[in-house]
Amino acid sequence: MDYLYITPRIQVPDEDLDISFARAGGPGGENVNKSNTKAVIRFSIPRCRSIPMELKARLMVALGPKITNRGEVIVTSQTHREQSRNLEECREKLRQMIRDALVVARPRRPTQPTRASKERHLEEKRRRRQLRRQRSRVQED
Repeated sequence: MDYLYITPRIQVPDEDLDISFARAGGPGGENVNKSNTKAVIRFSIPRCRSIPMELKARLMVALGPKITNRGEVIVTSQTHREQSRNLEECREKLRQMIRDALVVARPRRPTQPTRASKERHLEEKRRRRQLRRQRSRVQED
């Protein structure tokens, strides 16, 4: 059985990935109309047993708009002329999505603006106000 290697502790077995192929547009000439080179991987987050619950929750939040109603992520690739290269590209895309969700964002520590930055901000506002005033006046000769 093959695995989608994410980290040393997290590997997704291929049985959790629903892999299919379809006809793709793009390069291929005459061959494009008769071969299924587009790779499609469907990955069901809730059904995957090899990913910890904490990571599943982060994945659901991070991939929110890309997830179907059934909790599946659909990854496709049709850039290459060969099924194998498109499949490998799909696997890499999915691997990167999961790795990105592994990273926990550090909480922001609120800071106060410095005196110099406040003064720069006010000076820029004065300059813009002056510029707008000059535009609105009609110069009579």
